[in-house]
Amino acid sequence: MIKLIIVCSLLVLVLICLSTAIFIGIRNKLTHDFLISVAELCHKWNMKHIDELIAEDEKSAFWWAFHKLPDYPWVLFSFKPLKLESWLSKEIIDKLMS
Repeated sequence: MIKLIIVCSLLVLVLICLSTAIFIGIRNKLTHDFLISVAELCHKWNMKHIDELIAEDEKSAFWWAFHKLPDYPWVLFSFKPLKLESWLSKEIIDKLMS
């Protein structure tokens, strides 16, 4: 009877570990896609405002938007949804979308 309890406990532990690994793997992919989309938005903004960047009237979107995001592990293990509104201020999002 004790052996059965030990085996069941180990199976539950393995199931919990496997579930956590799958969740982190999925969240890792979603985090990667989110950060790539933010980088693409910054790149598009930079290309749209290239004259201002060359004249040094404006800083790169990577400077005022992308670098405002926390490090990758913070985004990965956060419970915040992977949406711009959750990670950047409304002013930065509006400027990025202009």
